[in-house]
Amino acid sequence: MKRTYFYALFTGIILSAALGISACAGETNYPFSSYLDHPVGDKIAAYLEDTFLTETPRTAESMRSTLAEAGLQLTTEEELSAILGEVAAPIFGDDRNYFYTERTFKAQNGQEIVSPAVYVYGTGEDLRFTEYIRGETDGTTWDSFDCSVYDVLSFQFLPAENGTGYECIAHSDFAFAEVIYAEHGVEYNGQSSDPVTTYTRLTFTQFAPYFDDAVTPVLAERDIEPDMRLSETDIILGGVEIGTVPLSRGRE
Repeated sequence: MKRTYFYALFTGIILSAALGISACAGETNYPFSSYLDHPVGDKIAAYLEDTFLTETPRTAESMRSTLAEAGLQLTTEEELSAILGEVAAPIFGDDRNYFYTERTFKAQNGQEIVSPAVYVYGTGEDLRFTEYIRGETDGTTWDSFDCSVYDVLSFQFLPAENGTGYECIAHSDFAFAEVIYAEHGVEYNGQSSDPVTTYTRLTFTQFAPYFDDAVTPVLAERDIEPDMRLSETDIILGGVEIGTVPLSRGRE
């Protein structure tokens, strides 16, 4: 079988993310901007996209170096437990990388508040989901989509009201899909024909609300859910939905 590889570098043109506002936010209506403002999430997504499109191995050290630009520090479960105490327990799981940062916000009374945040990328079965989707066929040609979807998490904290330790005020996420799009057909050479498959590597990103900053609306006393994770992500190709992949919240 002849195989031709080519890459889609401008993936936003080919794969577009549906925001899925009603699917991921329960009954709460969030402002449109809450789905768009995620500079740290963009850095993580850009790293994942670049390594996938260039077939570069992902290592803890390469992630440490790249995400340091976003102010993130690769850390351990022990270090997070020392900082956050018992509220760190829901963050932990198998085959996960933890990235920690602290941001300073001003409360309505002008007081400065330090807010820890933890971002989680994992390759275990609870944060990475695979789906093989076969498209329509006319008998001689057909398409297939080999999808690998990562559920990237964020946990955001504020000092607890009792003045001791921290409390998690928001659990959000984004779905990062790696799609290998295959076009299967036949190549004719005179009196004979050979099967031929061309491959395109594509990426797809869909964010839940307030992935980076849920602290600002909380301090402004706006209504948000503590768990805003997506239940699923719809993978859309050229404006056409090719499949839906449940995420960790949709499998709990």
